[in-house]
Order: sequence, then C-alpha cells, then structure tokens
Amino acid sequence: QIDVLECLELLYLIATSCVGLEGTAPADLWEAIPSDFTLMLLNKEQPIAQISLMLDIIATSALPTSIGPITTTASQTDSQATREDALIGRLTNIFTETPSSTADPSPTDPPPPVTETDTLSLRLQVVSLLTTLSVPPHGATRLAQNRICIGRLIKYLDRLLTTLYKTPLAPTQATTIASINAVMKLIFHIVSSNPGFDVKSKLVNTLGGQHAYLVGLTRLAFSEGLVLERGIEEGVVDMAHGILDEGLSLEEGEAFGGVFG
Repeated sequence: QIDVLECLELLYLIATSCVGLEGTAPADLWEAIPSDFTLMLLNKEQPIAQISLMLDIIATSALPTSIGPITTTASQTDSQATREDALIGRLTNIFTETPSSTADPSPTDPPPPVTETDTLSLRLQVVSLLTTLSVPPHGATRLAQNRICIGRLIKYLDRLLTTLYKTPLAPTQATTIASINAVMKLIFHIVSSNPGFDVKSKLVNTLGGQHAYLVGLTRLAFSEGLVLERGIEEGVVDMAHGILDEGLSLEEGEAFGGVFG
C-alpha cells in the first residue's frame, strides 16, 4: 500500500538539499539512512524507476571520508568499510542482473516488459554513479581496494564491445558506445588515482576477468572507430593502451596487436 516512488522522491529532495551545505548535514543524513534499506532498493526485483531514483540518491553520499550509509558503531562485522564494500558489490551486480519490471505491478494491468535499452540505460547510470563516488580520494581508494569492482568493470566493458559485433547497428548502439566510453574512463580514473595499483591482481576474484582484460582492452586499444565502433573516443583508446602497456610484456603486446590490429 506504500507509494515507494513518492517516498524516494521525498528522500531525493532531502538528500540533494544537503549537498554543498557546510557543517555535518550530509553526514547526518547518511547516518540516518539504513544500509540494508539502500541495498534492498537496488535488488533486481525492484522496478527500474525505484532503482534509478535510489542511484540518484546514493550519488549525494560521495563525502570526503565515506560513500553510502555511514555507521557510527565500532563493530568489526558492521564497519564502514564493510558497508561500503557491500554497496559496491550490489551496484556492480547490476551489470549482470536484469530488473524484472519497469514499474510497480498494477492490480489489473501487467507492467511493460523490460527492454534491452532500459537495462543498458540503467547500467550506464550505475557507471555514472560509481564515477561520482570516485571523485573524492576516499571513494577512488574504496573502489580500487574492493576485491571485485575492477574485475566486474572490465568484464562489463568486454561484454559491451562484444555486443557491438553481435548486434551490429542495433537501436542500442548509441547507449552501448556511451557505456564503453564511460566504463573505460572510470577504470582509468581508478587506476591513475591509486599509484602502484595492480589491475591484474584484482581479476582473480571475477570469473573470466583475465580473459576480459586481455581481449576487451586489446580490442578497444586497437579500435579505429569505423562503423560499428564509431563514437569510441580517441582518448578512451589511449586509456586502454596505457593500462595494457603496464600489464603486458613487449612480446605479449606485439602478439595481441597482430590479432586485433
């Protein structure tokens, strides 16, 4: 009986009103928002409209010393780092999960089906949110330290590139290209914001992460932006090159270049 979307719109208004305020108002708000409530609203069982609005609300939580809900307890099982890892895990789950509906089910009419465009747009919003969270140094560090974040981002990047060739010039082409650019920029930002960060060490916890790293980044690094790849930014290609240069030997680089060149 609760109008969840209306409640979230009120929370969004409160959260955005706190952004930029001096003092402790933003932190006080995020101390009052339960972590389990935030995670629940990001489940695939929730309508896309609710997930999307929750993502917008979380974007206001990028604070100098925290992201997401803030805990004031000293418990090791419910530390701030644990909450932040849970949030990052739930957000990156959306890269592989498909929401079940676009809106709350009606007693009489079934909700319209979720389209590929709906899902791609939601995932692009997740990338945008992660980028916002990574702007403060604390957020960039938390994303880098998370055991699955980089691996899932790279795997999603590889899947996006594969989609360009599986469904050439599909209606989702523009969103797919925008997603490729955004994901690569986020990966590069996380890596460059954390000196000494070893990308390959973060791939072991993501099934297929090493394959996605080699194939996806190499394919992107040798992209020429023709037809199916049109819209991939030159700077994004350079970012893929830069990360590969750090992780491949000269012989490996030449071998992959021979395949994808």
